[in-house]
Amino acid sequence: MIVQFDDGAEAEFLDAISFYESREVGLGGDLLNEVLVAIGQIAERPLSWPVYTENTRRHFTRRFPYSIIYSIESDIVVIWAVAHTSREEFYWSDRLN
Repeated sequence: MIVQFDDGAEAEFLDAISFYESREVGLGGDLLNEVLVAIGQIAERPLSWPVYTENTRRHFTRRFPYSIIYSIESDIVVIWAVAHTSREEFYWSDRLN
């Protein structure tokens, strides 16, 4: 499947990478790799992760406290959020419009 990032999801993902890299050299790269592996898994088997809202699913990362919120639209996976688990739930929902 093709994977597309919503602009807001891409921006928050890049911000998270920068944040972790500023804390420890290489840690941002670790987050990048972990999220890319998760996105690869989603692209291969998009229905494998549980329904989160009516139109989305959620995949948790293993090492970092993030979840990837996505929807399936025909043959495209749209990433709506790379959400830190301590953020307010559904803060990203206005992106679905």
